[in-house]
Amino acid sequence: ELNRWSHVLYFQSNWRGIHHLLSKHEENTLNLTDRAVTAMYYAWLGWSLLGIEEYENGEKFLLKALKIGKEIEDQKIIAYVYTWYSWMLTTMGRCDEAIVYGEKAIKLATEFDLDIYIHFKSRAGVAQTYWYCGDRLKSLEVGRKLVEFGKSRGSIPAITFGYLEIGASYLVDGNFAKAIEWLDRIVTAQK
Repeated sequence: ELNRWSHVLYFQSNWRGIHHLLSKHEENTLNLTDRAVTAMYYAWLGWSLLGIEEYENGEKFLLKALKIGKEIEDQKIIAYVYTWYSWMLTTMGRCDEAIVYGEKAIKLATEFDLDIYIHFKSRAGVAQTYWYCGDRLKSLEVGRKLVEFGKSRGSIPAITFGYLEIGASYLVDGNFAKAIEWLDRIVTAQK
């Protein structure tokens, strides 16, 4: 299935590969009767466009996915879109909106106990939005909560993202020694 392959390519940071794969099979995918598959297809396509810096097009596909997800009441799809849309909005400089969507994703992930990826990616997105938009203390707070969450769930990606966001919060503050200290923890978390 294309959506599964998108996940593989995503973890390789192969944004163009995801976009190429999905674009090549668009007609076949959109003819499917399973609306959940179509919604995730649109979500992945939108997310891939962030990686190749086509933000406005990416936003359109994420919103298409969100519309379908809401129509079929699929909380997992909605949470994926909220998560990725939060990251997209941050990149576009729309910080207030990014926080709203990131918080919505966190709420859904918690309420419906969705997969671990949504839990850590949505929290990391909110933390990133805060440091990207200059609110170091909020970024630090969310980063610490992300590390705690990762430790409670045994999630190395969550811990890693938490350390990254904490380190970035110190970069915003100009405290490079403290930033390096936290960013160095990423290496040890991976072992």
